[in-house]
Amino acid sequence: LYKKEIAGFFSSLTGYMVITVFLLLNSLFMWVIPGQFNVIENGYASLDGMFAIAPWVFLLLVPAVCMRALAEEKRTGTLELLRARPIGEGQIVAAKFLAAWTLVALSILPTFIHLWSVYALGSPPGNLDMGGSLGAYVGLLFLGGIYAAIGLFASSLSGNQVLAFLLAVLLCFLVYMGFEFLSGLAGSGRMAFFISRLGIDYHYASVSRGVLDSRDLLYFSGAILLFLTATRLVLRSDTLLQFLGLIALMVVLAFVAGRGFFRLDLTAEKRHTLSAATRELMEELEEPLMVKVYLYGDLPPEFLRFSHAIGEFLDACQAYAGEKLYYDFIDLYAEEDEETRNRIIAERYDQGLQVTNVQIRKKDGSSSNQMVFPGAILTYKGYELPVNLLRNNPALSHEVNLNRSIQSLEYAFALAIHSLSRKDVPRIAFVEGHGELDSLQTYGLMHGLKDFFQVDRGFINGNLEALMNYEALLVAKPERPFSEADKFALDQYLMQGGRMLFLLDPVHPFADSLSNGTTVALANPVGLEDMLFRYGVRVNYDIVADLQCSVVPVNTAPAGEQAKFSMMPWVYYPLLSGPESHPVTRGLNYVRARFASSLDTIAHKGEGQQRTVLLHGSPAGRKRQVPLYISMEEVMARPDARQYKVPDIPVGVLLEGRFESFFSNYPEPAGVRMGRFERKNSGGGGALFVLADGDIAANDVRFEGGGFQPQVLGYDPYTRQTFGNAEFLLNLVNYLCDDRGIMALRAREYRLRLLNSELGSSQQMTRKWKLINTVLPVFLLALAGMLIQIRRRRAYGRKA
Repeated sequence: LYKKEIAGFFSSLTGYMVITVFLLLNSLFMWVIPGQFNVIENGYASLDGMFAIAPWVFLLLVPAVCMRALAEEKRTGTLELLRARPIGEGQIVAAKFLAAWTLVALSILPTFIHLWSVYALGSPPGNLDMGGSLGAYVGLLFLGGIYAAIGLFASSLSGNQVLAFLLAVLLCFLVYMGFEFLSGLAGSGRMAFFISRLGIDYHYASVSRGVLDSRDLLYFSGAILLFLTATRLVLRSDTLLQFLGLIALMVVLAFVAGRGFFRLDLTAEKRHTLSAATRELMEELEEPLMVKVYLYGDLPPEFLRFSHAIGEFLDACQAYAGEKLYYDFIDLYAEEDEETRNRIIAERYDQGLQVTNVQIRKKDGSSSNQMVFPGAILTYKGYELPVNLLRNNPALSHEVNLNRSIQSLEYAFALAIHSLSRKDVPRIAFVEGHGELDSLQTYGLMHGLKDFFQVDRGFINGNLEALMNYEALLVAKPERPFSEADKFALDQYLMQGGRMLFLLDPVHPFADSLSNGTTVALANPVGLEDMLFRYGVRVNYDIVADLQCSVVPVNTAPAGEQAKFSMMPWVYYPLLSGPESHPVTRGLNYVRARFASSLDTIAHKGEGQQRTVLLHGSPAGRKRQVPLYISMEEVMARPDARQYKVPDIPVGVLLEGRFESFFSNYPEPAGVRMGRFERKNSGGGGALFVLADGDIAANDVRFEGGGFQPQVLGYDPYTRQTFGNAEFLLNLVNYLCDDRGIMALRAREYRLRLLNSELGSSQQMTRKWKLINTVLPVFLLALAGMLIQIRRRRAYGRKA
């Protein structure tokens, strides 16, 4: 019976026409028709487009394959002849289902030409996630299986093939999208989550990206058995009890599967496998977490891919959080009223979402600029937190920036969820009393830190017990010497396992005088240098000059003429970078410094200490000793590259591990208050970061609207770009205070999988691959059909 069904399908022209339509639809959407599914237009080595349109193309293919399975038997009366044979209804249904499923699998085989094409067109060739693609094909087979079971059920209800086809299409659509629609009507909550999980779309979305979840496999298997049993019920009325028993068994299995499940991620980089820290965060949610993502709508292909990646990540989170996590994608431009739309956009900006401009292509071929918010708003227990998801380094291409943004999705969301869900908010403090930057000058940094910490400011006054209430201390650009009591308190705080950030200005260049044309840079010791030397860092009294630098406006007009300002590189404003291997600096934009100094690390015997240079200059640097006269006339002269031969000058150094107390051979200074803590001559578990430019933490302050207003930290109004100053310091503080391993997520790396760049520029090459992927699958089908017919004629000829 199984062989008869397959042979009958290929013996008629209708079967070949059905598969031909299926192959052509796939080919046209993937290679010819412009849109989000077009492989060439998107530029990425991926088959995501094919797996996205497969459920809709299958709506036509699978019902057409199944429509005659039982309807034709009923119409011709051969069903009764089958029953007269020594086979039961179950065997009849199983044979016809397996035959239909086999035909669906055979229909999928020619699409491997698309897989081969993308594999060959990768940059370099072979730059395709083969594991994820093959895993998605498994999902395609399961989708075909459940559609085949539904189609067989529809065919059992009518003796008319056309009616069976239409009924199968309707049922497949309802089971695929109907439950998703009903869950939307139910709003958000346990009931909405339960309803959505009844639909095919929820489960196919996971499998189609190369993730085999035991709950999805159970769903597909159970749904197939359910419709096959329903088909048998139509053919034989005494199986109702068995049908109800199967439903009860499926409910029990679904409950058990929700308690214990496994996920097999077949993608090369395990893109959809959450870290243990993130899984714990999801499972520990006490109340529903709502995520509103504002990257949706009519977007360029690369941003559509980014939006799709955000949805995939949230799906992976929902696999562990269940009904405790809900998300929604919002298109701000869906609001037709311009005034209302602008008000909503302004509200999102005020909430902290960063805006970026993208170029949108319209249907008439024109283009326009549009503001988008590549971020999300998280709401938990009545609190809201903005999460900006786009990582933008101007030195990198937009493809690399978006790929790095996708890499950091888990870190960005996990950090935000951890901040919202933790019961005890950690405290950090800015030290005052030594001429440090005030709250207005550090507003940008404090504002960013307040999303994750309680931020205080205060004096030390030798009080160690007060310092021990804080996870970390920040000393931002002190200008006056520290007392011995304050130094002792800081020393013992470190010995007790504390974390400290010293953002120093070893050299004072008198920047105000520079506006008049010249200034002098002098050493600015604050009494911490000897203590830091003991810990392993030497602060140098020099100024770093670097050919990789920021620009400043300079009047280039001749004397007596109207001022004309041009942007010129200023070597004393170096652009610093860090190691890509470290979670603090991975994927970070340049950090802009102003009159930075250099640092050296000092090795001490017997220390279990790790030293990492987190910020350094470029390969073309120079150290200039103080006192140093600096003139703005230098900016007009082209730097002599022969003088810039010092590579990677250290400016920021992180020390972790064991430290020896600076006061181990000294008595306790007067004015120290130890409280309940005992003095230690050494200590482990602490961390110390030293930065030889306090201005990195300082935002500009301008007089606007009748008052002083802080500007965005790291923002350059002349080039209109935001450097990585704020992100670096936020990453650093979170790294030092990380108690769950969340910062390690920044080290995740996904390979950028692009197509050959020549494909978009060479029309001949483009036409060639379009022709291959449109004609070759149909040609192979026709060739297979000819061979089948020749074989059948020879077989029947011998019998005759």
